[in-house]
Amino acid sequence: MRSVFALASAVLFLALSLVSAQAAPSAQRFGSFVVFPSTDYIMLDGDLNDRAVSDFRRALKARPNAKLLVLRSAGGYVDVGLDVAAMVRSRGLSTAVPSNMHCFSACTYIFFAGRDHIVTGKLGVHRVGEADGSASAGADAYYRSVKGQIQRFVPKNVIKYMESTPSTSMHVFSRKEINALSINKGASGSFARQFASM
Repeated sequence: MRSVFALASAVLFLALSLVSAQAAPSAQRFGSFVVFPSTDYIMLDGDLNDRAVSDFRRALKARPNAKLLVLRSAGGYVDVGLDVAAMVRSRGLSTAVPSNMHCFSACTYIFFAGRDHIVTGKLGVHRVGEADGSASAGADAYYRSVKGQIQRFVPKNVIKYMESTPSTSMHVFSRKEINALSINKGASGSFARQFASM
């Protein structure tokens, strides 16, 4: 079991290093993913681009015993978000969005894939759209083709907000909605909750 001191040290290091993940000399970046000296967590710090799946694999190889993925992302490609979410689910990782961070769009698939998933920052959803955020018949058809995969991770009570929010906008859940929709999942002492509470 993790000692209180070790966890406090990890949280302090993360808080200090998040000022600029690039600036932390002991941090190693794999595209949008950052690994720190602690073996317990990895951070998504950027967009879900066409290299993100292979970058996440590299980060996992560097931290094979990671228990948590900390999220700070505006989103990106839907299929990439779904692939990373599947990897998070299969490895039993937890996810956290601390109070000074955000997880929007395709990042939310990853958030909900976490065994425990806690947000104290900002979590936002919208309809699937084109790369520039616009709506189109093609984007709607694509959404219908991946809806089943999205539903593997995202609860139905959240999907209704996703479907009703235009792709050019963002529904950011209020604290009241997060509580009412039971978005957070994890015991009070869980690693995810402790990181999210920073």
